[in-house]
Amino acid sequence: MRRQHPLPSFLVTAMLAMIALGCSGPTEISGATGTLSTDASAYVATPETTLGRPNVYQFTVVTRFKNTGRTPIRLGSSPVFSVPLVSSDTSATSAYDPVWALAAHDSSITVAPGETHVDTLMITGPNVWDGQTLKPIGVMEGTYRLVYASDGCNATHGCRSNEFTVKLGE
Repeated sequence: MRRQHPLPSFLVTAMLAMIALGCSGPTEISGATGTLSTDASAYVATPETTLGRPNVYQFTVVTRFKNTGRTPIRLGSSPVFSVPLVSSDTSATSAYDPVWALAAHDSSITVAPGETHVDTLMITGPNVWDGQTLKPIGVMEGTYRLVYASDGCNATHGCRSNEFTVKLGE
């Protein structure tokens, strides 16, 4: 008899992030409420030249996670985030949305009631290419949002930011 292996932890993380994409509004976490916002409603992605990959673009997003509840919210030492495309076309994917990405920090992040935690994220894309044609996969210009999936965000809802647009620059 063949034994089935449990799901790898990265797959579980990816599934939680996908679940988070389908919900909106402030995040309710055992009596705590948090909101996630970005510093702008539009960004220009410019060519990234240091990685040596052709046609890779990047832009910087400053996020603010505000604890509007009555209890502390733990974001962990490095919140997992994604950058999904906001589209009615369910077959379209974001070129900026890797399976997961980390905003690195040296210590655990706990946001006290009334306080705001700020992160600066460098978003790059595309992150996936077709293995045969080497063409990038995903939409490079459009409307997106940022989603945190961490201990401080409800596993069902995640922490979803406002929508923002991305255009390609030179």
